[in-house]
Parts: sequence; structure tokens; C-alpha cells
Amino acid sequence: MFFLSQIQKIGHNKILTSRNYHNVDNFSFGQLNLKKNQREFVWTKALIIDHITIYSSIFFASLAYGIMMVLIALKLEANVKNEILISLSTVCQISAGVLFSRFLPNVGKKFGMINSICLSSIFTALMALSLYKFINYPIWLFCIFAIGTTLFISSVTRNTVMIDIAPSNFRAFSISFGSLLVALGNSLGPIIINYIGNSENILTYVCSSLFFFISAVIILRLKKVDSIIRQQKKISVFRYIISSPKIMFSGFSFSFAMSSCSAFAIIYGLKIGLNSSQASLLLTYLLLGTTAYIPLSYLCNHFNLRLMIVLFSIISFCCIYKIANLEDYENIHNYFFILFACLSGIKLPTIVLINEKYKSSQRLAVNSAFSQITLLGSVFGLLTTGIFINALNYNGLWISTGGILFLHLIFSILNYFKKIICGEIKLSNFSIFKKNIEPEELQEN
Repeated sequence: MFFLSQIQKIGHNKILTSRNYHNVDNFSFGQLNLKKNQREFVWTKALIIDHITIYSSIFFASLAYGIMMVLIALKLEANVKNEILISLSTVCQISAGVLFSRFLPNVGKKFGMINSICLSSIFTALMALSLYKFINYPIWLFCIFAIGTTLFISSVTRNTVMIDIAPSNFRAFSISFGSLLVALGNSLGPIIINYIGNSENILTYVCSSLFFFISAVIILRLKKVDSIIRQQKKISVFRYIISSPKIMFSGFSFSFAMSSCSAFAIIYGLKIGLNSSQASLLLTYLLLGTTAYIPLSYLCNHFNLRLMIVLFSIISFCCIYKIANLEDYENIHNYFFILFACLSGIKLPTIVLINEKYKSSQRLAVNSAFSQITLLGSVFGLLTTGIFINALNYNGLWISTGGILFLHLIFSILNYFKKIICGEIKLSNFSIFKKNIEPEELQEN
């Protein structure tokens, strides 16, 4: 959110209406009403409905993608026998978001935030139907690339809207609740397919398409309060990396570790001797670890975010070391639950911190850059962990994920040590509790 002092500037400068302010038409998509010397937020009925609207859109989009993930996997298994080509399909989808992230702020500026979400969601709904018929692999890759692009536009923009309408003291909980909805929607997708009973039935593809369409229709309620992107400067992702190296590396690391564990959990379970049902439960327990977002959101509101990232990185590394050296796998499911809860302790404060460090006028741009880094983390994680597993058997999973967390810790410690020597950080100012910071604004390249 913009600081209240900026409100006074509106009368003196011709600034476009932002998503952070109420318009004269009583738009509800804006900054919360304040009382008691502008310090205490007041929840209004309109604002509560705004939050329900964005959460509902997130849930239906996640539910649609949960169905689509299974359909894509089954379609590839039935029509593409080469494992390298199957992996290339996943990389193609992720790479689409990486390549398009540079243009996302321009799309938001040209079409508006809500229009961008609606158009991309509707296009994804149409592309979901196109997956029903597998013609050949090149056409399949084109469809997957298109889906990856539109999913990136809708998800990043929708998350930006969610963060933007939330007050600062509610932002961590809003992010955590949104993440829980994503995990819940993705996990319910396979259940819906099992309920329908036949993955080749076109009804499953229609369900996925319908849920994407519903997610677009729901958010139209915010159409009147659509935001205009105030920040029109061109800022490359490298500027954000240079400005926030530890935050960006943290995003890369948790995405690397989470993607690797999610993708190879079942394979790991089979390699250590679990049957197929027990191995599948590893992924379930892993995803259940995201329930830690709720208590973590409380910690993010009261404690030093950077300290939380370092501490949970250490705990995650210790958890991986413990799993890698297990001799009895009786409690392996519980360890997977704890591991993902600890990785969530890296993810949530990182996302909150990147959104609090920069002014809200740059929020779409910085979230686009941050998403590009996390997507790269996923790609490198999948490729690197796959190589390690092929070379070192199942322990390759823990060498890969433990290695990236170790590098993250070393980088963070060296960076802090450098800042202490250069006088940029004073130990006397250190606190385990959260302090309010003045948001930054990067200048144009």
C-alpha cells in the first residue's frame, strides 16, 4: 500500500487513479478506511466481498489446473513414450512464463489488471478443450506453450490484485490463504477426475475449461475498480536481482526445492521400497505441509522476515539431512510433512518481503520479475534433480535439494557479513521483531 503521505500529492500532481485508492464512484477496490489518526483499519462489507471474490477466482482457477495437470500427464503417457519429450513438455510450459514475464507489466498497462485476468483465463479455458485431441507432438508443444503463457498472466496478475487489496497487517495471511486455496484446488482436481471415472471422457476436459471460465466471470465483479498501472518505467529483472539478491535467491531456492520434492516424491517412495499407494501418500503429506502457511502468516506479521528465511532454511536443510540418513522409513510420511512446512517457512516471508520492499506502483513488475526467478528455479530444480537421481539413485533428490539450500545459506551469510563490514548494517539495530520499512522505487533503466 502507498503511505498516507502520498495522498496529499494527488491534489498537486496529475496522477492516474491507482488500484490503491477509492474513486469517486465508490469503488470498493482500494485502500481500507482508517480511523484513530489513520492507524487502524476498518473492514467494510464491500472490502470483505472483494476478498471473497478474489479468493473464489483463485480457487476455481486452481481447481481447473488441478484437473488439467492430470489430463496432461495421462495424455503424454498415452501418446508420447519418450521420457525426455515428456519432460520437455513441462519445461516448455514453465519456460513460457519465464519468457513472457518481461512483457507482463505492459499487458497490465494496456488492457488493465482485471481484463488481463479475464482474457487470459478464457483463452486458457479454450486451450484446455484443445488438449482433448492429440494430433502430433509439435502442435502439442504449441498448445502447452500457449497455456503456460496465459496461466502466467492470469496467476501473477491475480496474485498481485490479491496482495494489493489487502491491508499491510493482513497481507501475510492473505498470501498464505491464497496459497492454501491453490494447494486445495490442485489436490481436488484428481478427485474430480476419479469421480467422473474416465480420464479420456471429454467431460473431464469440459470441467477444466468450465472452471477456468468461472474464475474469469467471478472476478468481473472487480471490473469497475480495475487498476491502471501507474508505473510506466522499463525495469529489467536484473535490476531487481541486483537490488534484492538475497530475496531473489531465496525465491529461486525454495522453488528449486519444492518443485524437486513434488515431482520426485512418488519416484523416491518407490525406490526405497514403498508400494504405489504408500508412495503416492508421500506427495499428499508433502502438500499437507502447506497448512503451515496459516501459523506462519502470524509470524510474518510480528517477526523479522529476513531472520525467518535464514532460520527456516537451516531447519529445512537439517530436515533433508535427517531424511537422507534414515535407516527406518516407518515415519517417512511425517518427515515429508515437516519438510514442506519448513520450506513454506522460507516461501511465505520471501513473498511478503518482496511485496513490502517496493512501492505498490511497482508491484506487478516486481511480482513478474520474482515469478520469473521462481520459475527458473523450478526448471533448474527438475533438470538438476533428475540428473542427480539418475547418477546417484534416490539419494540424488536430497543431494540436489540440500545443495541448493546450503548454497542459499552461504550466500545469505556472506552477503550479511559484507554489509556489516561496509557499515550498511549495524548490529545495534538488529531485532528479531518486524520493523516497518520505507518502500523503495527503482528508477528506469
